[in-house]
Amino acid sequence: LVIGGGPAGMEAARIAALKGHHVTLCEEKDRLGGNLILAAVPPTKRDIGKLASYYIGQMNKLGVTCKLGEKNPLRSILEDLPDEVIAATGALPIVPNLPGVEGGNVVTAIEVLTGGAEVGEKVVVVGGGLIGCETALFLAEEGKKVIILEMLEKIGIDIDTFHRWPFLERLRKAGVRMEKKVKVTDISDQGVSGVRNGSIEFFPGETAVIAVGMRSDKEIIEKLTNSGIMLNVIGDCLEPRRIKNAVEEGFKVAIRL
Repeated sequence: LVIGGGPAGMEAARIAALKGHHVTLCEEKDRLGGNLILAAVPPTKRDIGKLASYYIGQMNKLGVTCKLGEKNPLRSILEDLPDEVIAATGALPIVPNLPGVEGGNVVTAIEVLTGGAEVGEKVVVVGGGLIGCETALFLAEEGKKVIILEMLEKIGIDIDTFHRWPFLERLRKAGVRMEKKVKVTDISDQGVSGVRNGSIEFFPGETAVIAVGMRSDKEIIEKLTNSGIMLNVIGDCLEPRRIKNAVEEGFKVAIRL
């Protein structure tokens, strides 16, 4: 039984099925893909959607039983009594503890990319890493006026060297304003305040988008561990990383079964 329908979970299910195992995959949401769906939204990475389609096709072709909308995998474990349980529950957005972060004009990058949040014409993206840059470009190419606030000295520091400069150039051409060395202090319905070089600065915007990183989703893992069930933990729920890491771990855990 595999818990999680992202790249790690689907790769593990694919390999296990190819080896002749009877595989059940439980996914909390009503569709497979996990963060592949999100990764395919930004303009620079839409080809990733083909990977999600490939995996979904493989689940059908190989006869993997997919239980969508399954919020209680323990029920499936007790019903199916699997020989092995693989946890691949992915990651969730980090929301910093800031004054105003719970306001109605504050959303996460994930909510923006999934279409689950409406944003105003002027947007401040808090966080200038890969997720923040991708979200900013997505919004700018939708016609929004976007400011990125990054506390480090560089924008897109976690983007690989080969792609970073072309990406930053595309942001500039899209009119995205990029502000570095800004430590955000609070958010209001008028915009975002931050400190830079000892001075307080204000960045106006109707919507603040939080894009400061991801954290492992361990909630289900902790529940299952406490129940005495032994788990193989893979992918972003072990540690948030790249798609290639998730796929590699899914392959390795299944090939050992």
